[in-house]
Amino acid sequence: MAFCNVFKKVLVSGVPCAQLTGRLDVISATGGIYVDGSALAAAELGYIDGVTAGTAAASKAVVLDANKVNDGVVLTLRANHLAAAIIAGTATAVPAVAGKSFCVLDIRMRAIGGAVSGPTTVEVVEETTAEVFLSHVVADLTENTWVGQVEGTPVITGITAGGMVVANKKLLVTDTGGTDFATATSLDTIVTGYYTTT
Repeated sequence: MAFCNVFKKVLVSGVPCAQLTGRLDVISATGGIYVDGSALAAAELGYIDGVTAGTAAASKAVVLDANKVNDGVVLTLRANHLAAAIIAGTATAVPAVAGKSFCVLDIRMRAIGGAVSGPTTVEVVEETTAEVFLSHVVADLTENTWVGQVEGTPVITGITAGGMVVANKKLLVTDTGGTDFATATSLDTIVTGYYTTT
């Protein structure tokens, strides 16, 4: 009789349902929870118990935070910039996320619709501080050819130094010295790394 008192019959939007009004302990040796005939193990439930949105933890499900990112989870961000978009301060390669820094692991680029011309280098820099995280000489950026650490072509500065962007700052694609591109240029940029709370 005590077991029956744990449940209460209720209507939810007109549908009969059993409402749990007490504690339910499931002992796997003699029973369990089944979904469509398949047993749900305690270990599987443990993956979602105690999860903190935005923070990766061992043996736990990954849940995105409000910014759709997670601390410590490696991700790849791709930004395609057409000629009209490559203006200092506007061509974002990695968006800023409130309260988080971005740790850069790799940056790759390719020119689209023709080789890059005009600037001495193409740089990926930190917003406002202008710290250079990667610099490509223009000769490397030929049409539809990816260049990056894998190809051995970039001049790396910030990545070698640790690759950590200041919290709340984004990475921008710019001309030499963080200025506007003087000529028509279209670039495809892929940045691999992860957000972390500082």
